[in-house]
Amino acid sequence: IQTVIGSTASVALRNILMFIGGSVLLLISSPKLTGLVFLMIPVVVAPIVIFGRRVRKLSRDSQDRVADVSHYAEESLSAIRIVQAFCHEAVDRLRFGQATEQAFETAVKRTRARAWLTALVMLLVFGAVLVIPVAWAVEGPPPLPPRETLLVVAGLGLIPTAAANILRVIVVRSAGPVFMSLVNYQVPIWSVVLGSLILSEPLPPSLLWALALILMGVMVSQWGALMRLFAGRRR
Repeated sequence: IQTVIGSTASVALRNILMFIGGSVLLLISSPKLTGLVFLMIPVVVAPIVIFGRRVRKLSRDSQDRVADVSHYAEESLSAIRIVQAFCHEAVDRLRFGQATEQAFETAVKRTRARAWLTALVMLLVFGAVLVIPVAWAVEGPPPLPPRETLLVVAGLGLIPTAAANILRVIVVRSAGPVFMSLVNYQVPIWSVVLGSLILSEPLPPSLLWALALILMGVMVSQWGALMRLFAGRRR
């Protein structure tokens, strides 16, 4: 219960808020693209949900059959003298073989259903990958950015990322992971502030709404860490 409330529920709420915010921003940017995306969601999700439920049911059945085999073997071996006294060895061997065969057949069904689920997911992934060449052939290749832009992107991707990872390790080792989680609150704030002050980037209302959404998601996901941190300081 503690794991569900402290971790799973917060992550689910954060994903819900991010989904709602992303859908609103996408709807504002391109209503047609938003409609196409939402139209394809049931086509992709429905087969996975159907096969996933079948795999889950077969996995539960397979565990039950294995438990039946173990229970029958333990019961027979613990009362082996009674079994021998009534000459029940042949019947027990037959029943144990039937239970083992049922467990094997259920495991085969589970493996087959899981294989179909994996094949379906891979098919959908490859289908999404095949859409890219089709879009390339229909709309043409995107324009190549200038060399300066590529160098700047490479520099921003390598130097700040490596420096941030080193700084993260130093902070975790010195102050602990709970204190490190508080940095997640400051990252979007300082990104917007420095972008506006140094790069003279505009601050439209949509950006402020996105910033508020990010902060809400981070706050929900880190709520347990914050409570533990402040509770430790009060003590």
